[in-house]
Amino acid sequence: MSSKKYKSNIKDLEIDSLDILNKTDIKQYNLNSDLDIGVKKTKYGVIL
Repeated sequence: MSSKKYKSNIKDLEIDSLDILNKTDIKQYNLNSDLDIGVKKTKYGVIL
């Protein structure tokens, strides 16, 4: 979640956002820092 108080010029998208999400390559992963301490929590997101 993101807070509006840190942003300006917030507008609705004029493009098909569902199409963008469907084309996004989302991965599952573990953080190295978590694995270093024995935590095996799977996270999900976009890898840049």
